[in-house]
Amino acid sequence: ECDLCMKSFEGVKLDHSRSLLLEELKHAVALLERSPYFPHIMPQVSVNIATALNGARGEGDVAAIPGRIARVHGRAKAMMKPEFGASHHMAQMILLAMKYNPELKAVINVKYDVKMERVLKDMGSEWVEMLSKPPPPWNKDVVVEAFAETLSRLKRTPEVVVDGGGPGIEPMTYIFGRDAAEVAGKALEAASRYMKI
Repeated sequence: ECDLCMKSFEGVKLDHSRSLLLEELKHAVALLERSPYFPHIMPQVSVNIATALNGARGEGDVAAIPGRIARVHGRAKAMMKPEFGASHHMAQMILLAMKYNPELKAVINVKYDVKMERVLKDMGSEWVEMLSKPPPPWNKDVVVEAFAETLSRLKRTPEVVVDGGGPGIEPMTYIFGRDAAEVAGKALEAASRYMKI
């Protein structure tokens, strides 16, 4: 029951949790990089996948890919290894999602178009379109603001949220799940279905 020992072991446990989360994220990214179908649902702004620690409170508790996942020679390629605090936008999205459902600790973004809408319906995904938003004042993340308003209205986090886009904003699909492997798996299933339409 030594207070000093408890604090020491807490730090070890936290470091272990962070290491495990980074390894899970690396594995999920490897799945995306190996897929010949995934690049077909990658948006122009590239992809990121983010996952949060249990009880995450801030961006430093959310790991993502610095520089995102880009399309290189027709394949998905992570620019760097995952790190904590690597994506402001995706961290804000997952932290908001966790407020309404702490079990949903991971998110990935993919393109949104007519074909993707059909894929979501075919997969039986519960999806919600974000509230419309005004043209962006460039000092704000209007997508995050629209997401916050949508969640406030719903009082829950759906497994898929669609952003229809707007001036200077590419349409986007955000897929949420319990961990990085789950959201990567959902994205890969969507990619496979997308290619068959």
